[in-house]
This record gives sequence, structure tokens and C-alpha cells, in this order.
Amino acid sequence: MMRIANGEFRLVTHPQTPTRLVLALTLLFQIQKTSATLRASTPPPKLPAKQRTVDRENEVITATKITPGCTDDGDMLGEVISSHKQNTQSKLETVVADSRYGKIDNFLMCHDQGVKAHIAPIEETQRGSGRQKGIFPKEAFTYDRSTDTFTCPAGRILKRRKLYKNRRHYEYTASAKTCNQCALKKQCTRSKSGRTLKRHVRQDELNTMLKAAKSQHAKKDLKDRQHISERSFARSKRYGYQRARWRGLWRMEIQDFLIAAVQNITVLISQPKHHMSKSNIQRVPKGNRLINRPKSVFKELSKLVMSAIKRQILSWKRQQQVPVSTAFI
Repeated sequence: MMRIANGEFRLVTHPQTPTRLVLALTLLFQIQKTSATLRASTPPPKLPAKQRTVDRENEVITATKITPGCTDDGDMLGEVISSHKQNTQSKLETVVADSRYGKIDNFLMCHDQGVKAHIAPIEETQRGSGRQKGIFPKEAFTYDRSTDTFTCPAGRILKRRKLYKNRRHYEYTASAKTCNQCALKKQCTRSKSGRTLKRHVRQDELNTMLKAAKSQHAKKDLKDRQHISERSFARSKRYGYQRARWRGLWRMEIQDFLIAAVQNITVLISQPKHHMSKSNIQRVPKGNRLINRPKSVFKELSKLVMSAIKRQILSWKRQQQVPVSTAFI
């Protein structure tokens, strides 16, 4: 039999119990105990991650993406941008996103596509915390292009040592003896082998994108994103966005598409009432006055969609160029 002692299960047998039975019970008890320990130590599965892009002008949802919880959000920026371009048939001018998407690969991808990346760099959000607390940042070192070396705050030289092909960056180091004898070592590194720096193969292009991401215009876009993008997520909670109605990613994608469609329909219906067709207007009392409301929401919606498409086609023909857009993620 099993008894609980001090919050733990213990196997207790009678003195006259056969030896083989005791061994069998002991083995079974150990298996159950190990299984319970594994279940307790295994973290719960992560919930699926959701991404969406929102147009700046009308806060229309232009693309959605559902991924497993183990997927890094930063790796999905390329797919979300492609979906936005395909759905809007427009040239993406600027992408605004939080620091989860501020990876080096994303900045370089935006550079190759000619898109302004107003994204908070993930490296800056981690600076000054953990092992980097109280340590000189990379900007405190001066890079000399002619000699391909870095100069530290103490005037020591860090030379290029090796190339990491997978991560596509060079590593620069000073000798361990030089760093260990330096008076500024406590402010520079905690490593016994000395301070190391990394420089990407495409560092010049990366610096251009990072400089644009730190501009005043980028900071304003990031501030606007807190209202535009997060407001879209907040409104989606009215339609069950927080809870999955069905199991499976493809079913969750259907639910996400439906919620996004409802939100976009709400944006269309909320257009100024003077754009409604006269044949679809009815006078409805509200308090002491009469207001205009559509007789048929679906009829009015179809008219709004068709008129919006016609206006967009006409504007494209007049401009004779591909329209541009800004996506908030």
C-alpha cells in the first residue's frame, strides 16, 4: 500500500509479503513516481502566436497569420509582408513593428525590398540587462575601415579573428593578456579570454537601416502603432479573438479570417452616411431627432465595396503608378 508522508508518496508493505511481489510493487511505484515527476517538470505547451497587419489610413486588417507557439514571431515578418502586398496589390513603403521583429535579417530583408523598417531593434531592448549590465556597449568602440579593426575606450586594438558563415558576421577580439591587464576590464567584459565584438558582413547596409529606425519619424510611427495596431487587437476580443473555438491551426486560421472580416466590415459600415445611396436610406428616430440609416446593411456594404474599388482604380489610372501603403504589425 502507499501512504503520504510529508507531502510524498511512500510504498509500505507487510512483513509477510513475498519478495517477488515487493520487488514488482517497488518497480511499479518508481515508474509511477518518475512519470509524475516528468509531468510536473514539463512546461505547458505554448499557445499559438497570431500576427496581423493593419493599414494606417483606415485601420483595415490587410493580412493575418497563425503560427505554432514555438515559432519566433520575428521569423514571420517576410510572410506577413508578402501577404499584405498580395492582398492590397500595392507597394509597401513602410513597415512598423515592435522589437520582436527587430532582428538583423529583417532589417536587411526590408533593405533588399526597398521598404523602410521602422522597427525597434531587439538588441537595444536587451542592452544594459543581465550580463551586459554595466558593460561598455558596442557604440563605445571605434571602427577603422582602413585597418579593419576596432579601438576600445582604453585605446587597445581589436583585430578580426574569424568569420561565422551561418550567422554571417566577423568576430573581433583583443588578446586575453591585454584585456586582463586593462584597468577598464570590469566595465568592458567579464570573460577571462577578453572582449569580443561582432560585425555583420553587410554592416554598412545594416547601419543605414538602423539609423532610419532611430529617426524621429520612426519614433512617431512606433508611438502611433501602440494605438492603431493594439486597438485592432483590442476590438477583435469582442468577437472571441482570445479563445480558439476549434482545435488545429487551420481551423484557427478560419476563425481569424472571420474575425478580421467582421472588423473590416465594421470599418466600411462606419463610413460617412452621406455616401449612402438615396434608395437605401431610412429615417430612424433617435431621441428628439431623425437620423439616416441604411435599410439593408448588405446592400449598402456591397455598394461601398464597389464604389471603393472604382475610386481606387480611377486613382491608380490618374497617378499611373503603383500605390504605396504603410503596414502596422
